[in-house]
Amino acid sequence: MVNRKGSFFRGIELPFIPKSEDITILIADDEKEILESLEEILVLSGFVNVEIAQDGESAIKKIEKKDFDIVITDISMPGKNGFEVVQFVVNNCPSTVAIVMTGYINTDTAIKSFKAGAYDFLKKPFNKEMLLLALDRALAKRAVILAEDNYKRLLEEEVDKRTEKVRQLNKNILELYNLAQNTKETIELDKAVNIFKKHSVRFFKPQNFSILLYSSFNDSLMVHREFFSEHNLKPDKLMYSTEEFLFTSEKQVKNAFYLFKDDKYSVLVKLMRHNHFLGFLYMGFAREQELINVDEKLLELFVSELEASLYHNRLIEEHNEKMKEMVLNAVKTHAYSIEAKDPYTKGHCDRVEIYSSIIAKQLIKDEDELFNFRIACILHDIGKIGIPDSIIRKPGKLTKEEYEIMKQHPVIGANIAEPLYGKKIATIIKYHHEWFNGTGYPDRLKGYAIPLESRIMVIGDTYDAMTTTRPYRKAKNHQEAYDEILRFSGMQFDPELVNIFIKAYEEIKSVKTEDLGFNITL
Repeated sequence: MVNRKGSFFRGIELPFIPKSEDITILIADDEKEILESLEEILVLSGFVNVEIAQDGESAIKKIEKKDFDIVITDISMPGKNGFEVVQFVVNNCPSTVAIVMTGYINTDTAIKSFKAGAYDFLKKPFNKEMLLLALDRALAKRAVILAEDNYKRLLEEEVDKRTEKVRQLNKNILELYNLAQNTKETIELDKAVNIFKKHSVRFFKPQNFSILLYSSFNDSLMVHREFFSEHNLKPDKLMYSTEEFLFTSEKQVKNAFYLFKDDKYSVLVKLMRHNHFLGFLYMGFAREQELINVDEKLLELFVSELEASLYHNRLIEEHNEKMKEMVLNAVKTHAYSIEAKDPYTKGHCDRVEIYSSIIAKQLIKDEDELFNFRIACILHDIGKIGIPDSIIRKPGKLTKEEYEIMKQHPVIGANIAEPLYGKKIATIIKYHHEWFNGTGYPDRLKGYAIPLESRIMVIGDTYDAMTTTRPYRKAKNHQEAYDEILRFSGMQFDPELVNIFIKAYEEIKSVKTEDLGFNITL
């Protein structure tokens, strides 16, 4: 509940939830022992209206004949599987909430469950507490659905006999239902957060609104949005949102809330889903009455939908990261085939990717563009497949004729990469040996006619080449390579990018090259 100090505590009784003996539940599973065990747990917990089905087809037949409040279905069953049962529920029983259960849960299964229309899932084996917690969440979800129907009926009745508070509550719950549908349809976090931000102003009218998201990748909290609502603004103020800040300690988290130091009253909710910490919801108020007006039941439902949306987004992000890692591993397999021709360049592609990405992150903010750049870095020398071994492994200086042959490797590499990875990556590879003053190859491009990514990569590529021992010369040390990059600024390298290299030099120098195939001479 909300107290006069502005704290919010979980565990509020949700509205519109019937008594356990009135709730109808269907369990579908092809394992008889699990059916009997689940039925026993539910009955002993007060849920007496429980029916069972031993396969998907039987479950669908029962659903056709009777409306159930909750359907709990196993995924793997003979005939129609659990996904098909859930899809039937979604299409035919809009007020029924579906929960899937499986002995093997991974990101793909979870995402497929959500897409089919399941509201929650259970991983076998599960205990009584886990089952009842899932039921509580499902019943809260069903309460929102029923509230929509209730609101529609109220529109057809004598609304004037109802109080303004009841009408507003039902309107808000209807909007909350629509909010849940909108956030379910989008997998973009920014859009989902903006939807919740918009509805928070309608429901609760806070002075400030913020979501602090937890990142499992760097174990930190991030202020995703800071929002000042219109109704509390003076005419000379404007709405604005902060930059994204990372907070990696308890002290820094307190500093995050110091952003809202003008708030005299506040609501702070810890966001959790399936025992995963997601972050915090914060709302600040200037006056005590505004805090008192916050409807606690509506707030609980709002938080539940926010948690579901953030958790769904986290699953998708983790899935996408795994897919990107698989692609990078496949790309590296191609690169390693080149390095196998020349033992002196072992780890070269990995190092060029790391050095170049350190610079690129200062300029390229789009994650997809940065990912494509990493692929181009790893594959930048793939064209050496078409260069004779006698030239690749020659211990001395190349002749003019040999050098002309070697200069073809960016074009060969682009031709290999384009049908596999697209024109954008192929273009970056093709021009990674162009010089800023126009004396490079293969097309003698000059200045900003050279793609930005190629201008970045030539710095990482050259730095690694200088700090690596080759058959015809010893490696330079860090300082010598650094001085050489600066000396060729404006000639081989873009001066603006050299300035970024200077700022990022300490990070570049700290790369643990011993794990990437060689040791730099100090």
